[in-house]
Amino acid sequence: MRKSLKFIVYILLVGAFVSAVLSMSIRDEKREQETLLKAVERDISAYYAMEGYYPEDVSELEERYGLSYDKDKYYIGYEIYGTNIRPYVTIVNLRDDYE
Repeated sequence: MRKSLKFIVYILLVGAFVSAVLSMSIRDEKREQETLLKAVERDISAYYAMEGYYPEDVSELEERYGLSYDKDKYYIGYEIYGTNIRPYVTIVNLRDDYE
């Protein structure tokens, strides 16, 4: 009886630990994605301030402003509606197994 109680307590503790680690991992993934979005938005603003129009695609931000990101992990959706209308940007986590 005591051995089974110890085993149950052990399983509960391991489960709680695994749950905490997964929670931190998910939170870090979201933070990384938000940081990338902020970097893209910042570079778009800087590009517009210097050039007077918005970049046609993300590759211009990579070339001129040094934007870099893991292309195997993230996709940057970039929709432009005109040279003086701010583009719509979305970041998609290609490895998102959590949602």
